[in-house]
Amino acid sequence: MRVAVIPARNEALHIGAVLNSLTHYVDTILVVDDASEDDTAQIAIDRGCVVISNRCHVGYGASIRTGLEWCRNSDASLVITLDGDDQHKAEWIQNGIPLVQAGADVVFANRFSELDGIPQTKLLSNNFAWHCVKRTIQKPPVCRDVSCGFRIYSRHSLKHTLEGANKATSGYAFTQATCTKLHLDGLRLAVLNTPAIYPGDVQGTAVSELRDFLDWLVDCTPLHFEARGWLEDLQSGRPLSLEFESWLADIGTIHAIAKEVDGFVRFLEV
Repeated sequence: MRVAVIPARNEALHIGAVLNSLTHYVDTILVVDDASEDDTAQIAIDRGCVVISNRCHVGYGASIRTGLEWCRNSDASLVITLDGDDQHKAEWIQNGIPLVQAGADVVFANRFSELDGIPQTKLLSNNFAWHCVKRTIQKPPVCRDVSCGFRIYSRHSLKHTLEGANKATSGYAFTQATCTKLHLDGLRLAVLNTPAIYPGDVQGTAVSELRDFLDWLVDCTPLHFEARGWLEDLQSGRPLSLEFESWLADIGTIHAIAKEVDGFVRFLEV
C-alpha cells in the first residue's frame, strides 16, 4: 500500500488541489491537521482521506512523525511525505518510485540542481543547514537539499527515520535531523532532482525555527559547542557568526542577503 502523508496547518486554500492530484499515485492519503483554524481538516475528510487532528499546534516535524508512526503501524509498503501548500507535485512520485525499485531506502527531492527562482534567503538558510549536516556526518550529504519535505520512504526506512525524529525536532529541523540519522545508519539514499516552487511572499528563516534547529544541533557532536554559541547569539539578539562552505558564487551576495532579512534571522559570514 502506498501512503501519502501530508502535514498541514491552515492550508484550506491549497489542500484540495494537492489531494486531488494524488489520487492516481497513492492508495491512501493521510492528512495530519496541525490544529488548523480554517477548513483544512474538513476538506480532507470530504475527499475521503484519513485525517489525524492534533489537539494543539505541535509543529511540522511532530506532525510528520505522527503520520510516519501511523504508517509503521499499518500495512504501508511505501510512504511519500509532501507539503500541503502545493510546493511539491504529485507527479514527482512516479519519477521517484523507480529509484526505490532499484534499491533505494529513501529518495530525497533536490530543489537545488538549478538555482533560478529560489529566493536568496532560502539559498542561504538551506546552505547553512547542509553545512551543519555535513559537519555532523563527517562527509557531504548525498543530497544538496537537506531541508525539503518531499521524500519517498521504503517501509524498512521508517524505523530509522522515526529514531532520528527526537523531541527537539518538532519543527522544520525534522528534515535535517532525519537526514542525518539516515546517513549515519548507512541506509541506501537516492536523489530526485525537482523544480523549486516558492510562493511570491516567501521570506527567510523564522527565529523560532532556527532555535529548534540549534536545539537539535546542541545534541550533535562535533557541533555541540558551536551550536551553543549560536543559541547565545540568538538569545542576545546578535548576528550569528558562521563559517560556510557556500555554493553561492559571490561572498558579497551573502552579506547583501543578510541585510535584506528584516524580522528574520540575520546571518553573518566570517
